[in-house]
Amino acid sequence: MKTQTKNRETEADIKRLVVYAMLTAIVALLTLFASIPLPVGDGGAYLNAGDAAVYASAYVLGPVGGAVVSGLGSAIADVLHGSVIYAPVTLVIKAVMALICGALLKKLRRVPPFAAGLVMPVGYFAYEAALYGAETALFGLWTNLIQYAFGSAAGMLLFIAFERAGVVKFGRGEVAARRGVRPANPGDDPERPDADIKRSITDIGDTMIEDGLTTGTGGNISFYDRASGRVYITPTTMPYNEITENDIPVYTIDGEPIEKPHEPSMELWMHLNIYRARPDVNAVIHTHSPALKKLAETDENPLGLPVAPVYPVGSKELAEGCVRHLGEASAVLLRGHGAVMVGKELYETYYDLCVGLEMQARKYV
Repeated sequence: MKTQTKNRETEADIKRLVVYAMLTAIVALLTLFASIPLPVGDGGAYLNAGDAAVYASAYVLGPVGGAVVSGLGSAIADVLHGSVIYAPVTLVIKAVMALICGALLKKLRRVPPFAAGLVMPVGYFAYEAALYGAETALFGLWTNLIQYAFGSAAGMLLFIAFERAGVVKFGRGEVAARRGVRPANPGDDPERPDADIKRSITDIGDTMIEDGLTTGTGGNISFYDRASGRVYITPTTMPYNEITENDIPVYTIDGEPIEKPHEPSMELWMHLNIYRARPDVNAVIHTHSPALKKLAETDENPLGLPVAPVYPVGSKELAEGCVRHLGEASAVLLRGHGAVMVGKELYETYYDLCVGLEMQARKYV
């Protein structure tokens, strides 16, 4: 089993390198060939789509991955264009742009390109002033400001298109999933420590916020390791980006605490009741997905999902009613509240159901 796990991780790492290489090539190619000459100066100024590719890389790979891809791809474009003298500073500027953009995405969503893009005109102005003097640098500043406005607007429009198309960011959770770091399930490696389960919960919590499937401390995530009889669940009233592995409460299926660093989610009994009623379920994720929430208010449900009436949050009625309306389905909508998805593994449940159903719901809302 350990050999199989190692092989999965090696295969995932190879795939990740391929993704990085492909995105690096895309950044370089769009910088080189997707360009429009500006009618200024001696014809050496261009608008190009390279910055949009930089922001897209930050969106898909996150701050660090986006920085690596953007810096290398942009520097390669300078070398191929014959502007070798600019390659070192381009590598730094574009990497910093992607780093800032990726870091701000969680809180600002569509605004980061405009903040991160400022690094480009300022950085090139300082570099050209040192090389050629302030007068030449001022001309470059003017053309770079045009490129800044063009690239930032293109990046923002790209983010909107990504959201509507359901393009999922490779947040911490997705990267962990692709590397084979998954919670233990029946038949998986029995020697895997529960740290992997806790890490998976924190990863998905971060990603759930990034993907807009909840806000603040809304929703909850749990996993039932049936082999050990331990139920891991998110703590109550803690922002997802502050939850660490040491903050995850652990309970028995009967609701007795095993580890209680914090109070568990107020929906603990809803999760426990689902695990009792559904032996095929090991993962439960409750989101406040906006489109699914709106869909629950409509008279007709085009997704064919069961809908539970309004129950008080954290109540016994909700804990029992959710299970009753869920039945044998993979998801249930909670009117006025959100949605609950269930499955065998956390990552499959999140990406296939939480994200997938929200994307489908957006088409109808």
